[in-house]
Amino acid sequence: MFAPLLVPSHLQDRPFTTAEAEAAGLSRQVLNSNRRFRRLFRGVWVCADVLITFDLKLRAARLALPADAVVSHTSALALL
Repeated sequence: MFAPLLVPSHLQDRPFTTAEAEAAGLSRQVLNSNRRFRRLFRGVWVCADVLITFDLKLRAARLALPADAVVSHTSALALL
């Protein structure tokens, strides 16, 4: 019998990168094959039980985009 997968507490309620997951002991294979995770963007994940809101999706997108990317148009309006 397999031991249950323990997700580190600092990754349970926010988007995280593949690199963060690997540093916490979760392999790419676990992320890709486990229903406990949902891929939001390339290289960005969230636990499947986390409610996906506009704010969370924006935080996830910022992890996937270059550091100099900015929010504009409809997304910027929604932030206001």
